[in-house]
Amino acid sequence: MLAVLIAEYLAKDATNEELCEMIQFFSIISTSLRTYMC
Repeated sequence: MLAVLIAEYLAKDATNEELCEMIQFFSIISTSLRTYMC
């Protein structure tokens, strides 16, 4: 899912900065999900 979103952003010529922010955002979400699940 994350890879699909990244691919869409790359297709739209997103800047590296936007891409990094998005990756950090998803890292935070997956970390908190792991915290709740485990």
